[in-house]
Amino acid sequence: MENQVCELDANLLLTCAAARQGLPSIIRAKRNVESRIVSFPRSIYPAADLCCTAAVGFSGLQDHKQAIFEHFQKMIPALEKAFPNYTIVVRSHQVESQDVYLQIADRSQRAQVTNKLYVIPWLRASKALIHNGCTSSVKAYAMGVQAVSYRAVQNDIYDFGF
Repeated sequence: MENQVCELDANLLLTCAAARQGLPSIIRAKRNVESRIVSFPRSIYPAADLCCTAAVGFSGLQDHKQAIFEHFQKMIPALEKAFPNYTIVVRSHQVESQDVYLQIADRSQRAQVTNKLYVIPWLRASKALIHNGCTSSVKAYAMGVQAVSYRAVQNDIYDFGF
């Protein structure tokens, strides 16, 4: 299966596997799901970027995501220092602005920023993936690549115990 960015979407695969096992599954446009999520039965609803705005409020989620983003910015130079024999590749989401990451890379010796190509070739060339709830971690696991969930900031409301 392919999604709009020509990558296997792990959430879509998981949803299809759940449906094959007879579990209730919903595959709809993100906007349609978000606007109705509070009326769904309590369950697991994987999505690439699901914001439960109606259930828990947008400003708190925005603050939480901003805190995660700020910690990732600090982590890049720290990784470069801790692993002097490795190149640090920052692969931002296709719709995410790379400006902040490019500024960090300009101050670094071995940090590169890209969102070109699909994630699979990058994972094949990687020793590890550092993420925060990214579906690329499922792909990394399937490929035998170490996936590390970076959780410098945690919030049980927004992370749902992840």
